[in-house]
Amino acid sequence: MVFCFFLPSVVDAAVTFVASTTSTGTADPKTFSFNVTSTDNTILFVTMCSPTAATITTVDYNGDAMYRVGTVGGSNRLDVWSLINPDFGSNTVTVDWTAAQGNSAMYAAFLYSGVDQTTSTGTVSTATGTGVTPSVTVTSAIDDLVVAAICHEDTNQTYTTGTGQTQRLRHQIAVGTARMRNIFDDEPGATSVVMNGTIGGSELWRVIGISVKPAATATAPSPVSGSSSISISVKGGTTFRGGVRFK
Repeated sequence: MVFCFFLPSVVDAAVTFVASTTSTGTADPKTFSFNVTSTDNTILFVTMCSPTAATITTVDYNGDAMYRVGTVGGSNRLDVWSLINPDFGSNTVTVDWTAAQGNSAMYAAFLYSGVDQTTSTGTVSTATGTGVTPSVTVTSAIDDLVVAAICHEDTNQTYTTGTGQTQRLRHQIAVGTARMRNIFDDEPGATSVVMNGTIGGSELWRVIGISVKPAATATAPSPVSGSSSISISVKGGTTFRGGVRFK
C-alpha cells in the first residue's frame, strides 16, 4: 500500500521597489498626490527633509494615518513615515507641521511590494553628523531589503551613492537660503548593512535606515516519503502483518 503526502513549502517574497514621486513647498499643511499602482503586499514610505526646526504632527494618505518610522535632527530635520496596504489609485498625502516652513521643504513618496503586512519593518537606525560621508549601519537579515533616506546641505556639492546600493531618487532644492538634497537608496539585506554615500565637500547630513521585512508566500506542495509497519488481529487468533510505504 502506497500513500503520498504533499506539504506546501513557504518562502519569502522579494521586497520590490514600485514607484516614487517628489514635491516641495512651504505650506502647512502640505498636500501632494501619489499613485499607488500595486496591491501586492505593499508599503508606502513618505520622507520629509526640512531646513527648519518645525516638527511634523501627523501624516496621512487618503485619510489613513501613517506611522512615524524615524526622525532625526533639530533644524534641518529628516522624517520617514509609513503605511502598509495603502489605498489603490491616485490619492493625497497630507503632512501637518507645527508651523509653516520658512523655506521650502522637500517631500518624497516611495511604494514597495512584497512586504510583510504584520511586521513590515525591523530595525530602524538614525545618524547625523558633519563631513563628507553620511552613513548609518542597520541590523537586518537575508531576504530583507534595507532602505535609507539621506538629507544633506548644499546642492552645489556632488553626491555619490555607496557601493551595493540602488539610488531610487535624488531630489534637491535651492530656494533662498535653503540648499538641500534628499536621496533615497535601497540594498539587499544581510546581518549588518551600511548605508552611505559621499558628498563632494564637508556638509551637515542626516540619515535614517530601515530594514523592510518580506511577505511569506506558499509555493507548490512537496512530496514527503517514509514508511511504517502495521499488524491486524482478527477473531480466531489470525494476525496479518505488513508494511505501509508513503512517498
